[in-house]
Amino acid sequence: MLGSRKRRQQLLDMLIAENCVPLAGLRDFYSPAGLDLGGESPDEIALSIVAEIQAVMTERHAGFLRDRRAPIHEDVEQSCLVAPR
Repeated sequence: MLGSRKRRQQLLDMLIAENCVPLAGLRDFYSPAGLDLGGESPDEIALSIVAEIQAVMTERHAGFLRDRRAPIHEDVEQSCLVAPR
């Protein structure tokens, strides 16, 4: 959902008052949307939202790759065994 935390709360309060939103579904409600990439323009905000969607779909916590202790890709060792032709 695009908008401020205040607007999000106003909408949720209204929906709950009208019995329109199951409480169990609220945990999957992402707002404000996007990762904190420092974007200001519409393109940069869109990128931050797409990045959050990717992180959620792959069950990853977004962060800098340089801070990641585990391999970046699941099959890193396997892919290194096959030489490109």
